[in-house]
Amino acid sequence: MDQTPPDPEAERKRIIKGRNNALALLLFALVVLFFFITISKRVG
Repeated sequence: MDQTPPDPEAERKRIIKGRNNALALLLFALVVLFFFITISKRVG
């Protein structure tokens, strides 16, 4: 079984992609939270 080491550039891109996805999810959650806070202030 010939197992070659992973390409460092591909590994770096994979890590950056995962970090970007996590940041996008966090920003989306903050937008949703802000939206719900705004709605609750207008209703109450």
